[in-house]
Amino acid sequence: MLLIVIVAGGLLLGFGVGYPLSKVNLDVTTAVELDQVALQGTFDPVAALAQLEDLPSNFAQVDGDVSAFGAIGASFCGETPLPEGQLGDRLMRAFNTKNGQLITSEVVRVRKPVEANRYIAEVERAFDSCTQRSFFRTTGDERVEVRIRPGQPDPPVNDYVSYTLQPTTKGATQRVVFFQVGDVVVALQYFGPSTPRPNILGDAQMGILQRTAPGDFSKLRKVDGVKPVPTDPTTTVLVVTTTVPGSPEGTTPPEGQ
Repeated sequence: MLLIVIVAGGLLLGFGVGYPLSKVNLDVTTAVELDQVALQGTFDPVAALAQLEDLPSNFAQVDGDVSAFGAIGASFCGETPLPEGQLGDRLMRAFNTKNGQLITSEVVRVRKPVEANRYIAEVERAFDSCTQRSFFRTTGDERVEVRIRPGQPDPPVNDYVSYTLQPTTKGATQRVVFFQVGDVVVALQYFGPSTPRPNILGDAQMGILQRTAPGDFSKLRKVDGVKPVPTDPTTTVLVVTTTVPGSPEGTTPPEGQ
């Protein structure tokens, strides 16, 4: 956990102000339009959490409470979108490397696919309410300008939003991805010393989609009569019961929260 505090200290401050750079229902030819209603209840929400096998070999799973680094339920541009009709607790895992990279994975299941889609749209609207492409983040006695950059390139699905926060002088880069699979909201975050390679979060997204929507994303070539079976997760799940994450020890709460 010490490594997480060192890497991500002050990063949550980036949620204070932002600008949307990826949209819900993107008009992207490579993005798949999932049949969200048909996917409702077809998989265990645990399958929508990132697994160690989805990430590069230098990542290791983090033990302990990482709820302070959560994205679902966080505030954006002074607004705090919350999933409606949440069923059960939020599920969360985190993975880090020795060179200061951190990835978090979160899942929340809701009653209906429309409620999951509404949450993704509300996150988008929260960022739409901001007009600035940069803001200042305060860590201790220092104020650092953070610029808003494009999010994860080539989104795999339509119901998706992503953006990147990058300091102009020093500090870690943060990228957030939200997407929907049926009645489940999925969130991935990256924290690190530089902008992540697209395959780091991209591979994690594909692993999740192969387990939760195998009809559209399959490890196997589609053959008549053959139906891929989602892989059951084997790693420990960290269940987080808090809805809105607080600030971890050693960090300063976001401005405007």
